[in-house]
Amino acid sequence: HPSISRCSGKNNCTYKYVDNYETECTGIGVVMVKFVCVQESQVQRFCNVNVRRPKGYISSPRYPLFYPKLDSCTWNIEGEEGQKVLVQVLDISTTLPRRYYGRPVCDDSLTVTEGDNRNLMTTCGDTVDSLKQVESLGNRLKVNFQSTQFNPLRGFLLRYQLKNCPTLSAPKLGYLVHRNDSSALYMCCKGHVFNDTMENVKVLSCIDGEHWNSVLPPCIP
Repeated sequence: HPSISRCSGKNNCTYKYVDNYETECTGIGVVMVKFVCVQESQVQRFCNVNVRRPKGYISSPRYPLFYPKLDSCTWNIEGEEGQKVLVQVLDISTTLPRRYYGRPVCDDSLTVTEGDNRNLMTTCGDTVDSLKQVESLGNRLKVNFQSTQFNPLRGFLLRYQLKNCPTLSAPKLGYLVHRNDSSALYMCCKGHVFNDTMENVKVLSCIDGEHWNSVLPPCIP
């Protein structure tokens, strides 16, 4: 069955297989529950801040007790050049969407945008379908949470992570030829070589999507 990551913020709960499992199954099934503790220092609760850690968590103020009225509460997640931002909603509990001309509209909403306010995700409510995941094209994302009034609901908790190795600055008398998620190709200008290999071409590999396997040495005549 599919794996679902979700935090409720409750100290205890009751789970009924028939009522809570949202996929019809036949025969004998097994439900495995895994708890992962999140340190308070890893959760960013304050509004209108810039987030530059490589990974962590963002939650609505006062999560998971309630959330206040918020005209606009934003978090700007910023990585380095060449990186992407992955955002996964782990838990959300807000007012249910209302119908407007047959379409759902969120009064209390969690929105993720990129660049010139390009919407990647808008979600609300309290269902598994509300637990969405998006990935940026560039190295910046904006998370926004707004609510129309105080509500005795949990709010939201999301996890973010910066992916890919940052693009390294080319050495003096050298330049970047090409890079992708797994490697980068650098060259020295004509008549110059990298001082460690005495060759004018250097290929770096991105290890575990986090760091390069080597540094960029200088180019020498």
